Amino acid sequence: MGLEAARIPNGWAQTSLEAVCQILDSRRIPLNSSERSRRIAGKSADDLYPYYGATGQVGVIDDFIFDGEHVLLGEDGAPFLDPFKVKSYLVGGKFWVNNHAHILKAAISNRYLSRYLNQIDYSDYVTGTTRLKLTQNALKRIPVLVAPTAEQHRIVTKIEELFSELDKGIESLKTARAKLNVYRQAVLKHAFEGKLTAQWRGEHLEAKPASELLQRILVERRRGWEENQLRKFAEKGKAPSKNWKAKYKEPATADTTDLPLLPDSWCWSSIDQLIREPLRNGHSAVASQTDGGIPTFSISAVTDGDFSAKNIKMTSADPLKVQDLWIESDDIFVQRSNTPELVGTARRYRGENGRAIFPDLLIRIRVTSSVLSAFVELALQSVRCHAYFRHKSQGISGSMPKIDQDVVRLAAIPIPPLPEQEAIIEAVEGQLTVIDHIEAEIDGQLLKADSLRQSVLKKAFAGELVPQDPRDEPASVLLDRIKAEREKAAKNNHAKKTKKRKAAA
Repeated sequence: MGLEAARIPNGWAQTSLEAVCQILDSRRIPLNSSERSRRIAGKSADDLYPYYGATGQVGVIDDFIFDGEHVLLGEDGAPFLDPFKVKSYLVGGKFWVNNHAHILKAAISNRYLSRYLNQIDYSDYVTGTTRLKLTQNALKRIPVLVAPTAEQHRIVTKIEELFSELDKGIESLKTARAKLNVYRQAVLKHAFEGKLTAQWRGEHLEAKPASELLQRILVERRRGWEENQLRKFAEKGKAPSKNWKAKYKEPATADTTDLPLLPDSWCWSSIDQLIREPLRNGHSAVASQTDGGIPTFSISAVTDGDFSAKNIKMTSADPLKVQDLWIESDDIFVQRSNTPELVGTARRYRGENGRAIFPDLLIRIRVTSSVLSAFVELALQSVRCHAYFRHKSQGISGSMPKIDQDVVRLAAIPIPPLPEQEAIIEAVEGQLTVIDHIEAEIDGQLLKADSLRQSVLKKAFAGELVPQDPRDEPASVLLDRIKAEREKAAKNNHAKKTKKRKAAA
């Protein structure tokens, strides 16, 4: 794809990437992870070298193939169509590269070329759908705008100066975001220690203790089970058996051995004591290959707390197998398998009943109406409860940590009187709303920083970032010299080969 002459700054020239680079892909030697592990075992850091892939360093190895400054550009697996992500990066010293990155040695400034390759549109050069690939033939024909050598250095210096300032700002924003997360956890911690509502308790001494609430919940739970059993007997036309009530299984209680003390009016409860029906795993269904299917929320709905259409896919589930999995408002979902940071993440669904089913990676909790599901959701998000899930999660090497229904059933929840639950929800959500607003502002600023970074690159390679100097040697002269040097090197190489053949004869 060429560029209009009117868009090329004075003194610049356009050529192909192949014309200004050595492409050293033939020297790549890929190694699998087991081979690399074997080669680095027992060796000190001083004996190891960086091992690079499509978008950066992916490990170390005990030897090197390349030495010196080079440009690496993803061949496959790089985010070619995301304008804000890095596709090309600069490396130096001794290193090894796998076969997921092209290796370029530029006859112009490597730093200039690397920055240039991070702002072009790759849509006409990559192929594939799920995993984009930039073939060597496509790589060779990428157009490159070459500035005069002195201007290349001025451009790179200015880019690095501006990016350094941007990086400082981004780091400050990320630090502020991390502090907000710490504050969020502190809010939840104080809420479930009773600190947020200490004044409320002093003003509401008439509130009945949570122990009475829990006892009522347990009585209602047993009564519900008995009514259900009697209904089953009636449907079968049978009289209740002699000891049928003895078959009732009391819910498991929370192990309070290492749990902190609670306010006098509070008590500990297990999730098992609070549920109105058994916990349920979702359904593992494949994506629908037709226009029909059953809507299913993805695990990302729980990760980002957004049960919206963007987190729904259509699946080919058997309606008979999923009839009990339709989501209801106030259902709470816990991730039973994910990364160590996310396993056990809990979110409450606040939408309409029957909108979708849920996947097998989630466990559904339906609490009794005598406790507020919003309160239980917040309790499950607390530092202590999340740490409990991480501690209880298990997984073999290379697999995601997992928790099961028993882990969730035995999770301990501090229960205050019902009116205080409402007060805690109001206090916590009020503070979390402020935090969410600030986080959204920070995220917006981070997106602006990405846009600004791309804007700097666009201006740089439009000749608008630094002043031009008419005394600079034109890029056309530089390209002619590069071409002449290549032709001379090719002739010398040919002569050497001819001499060797004659000597061998």
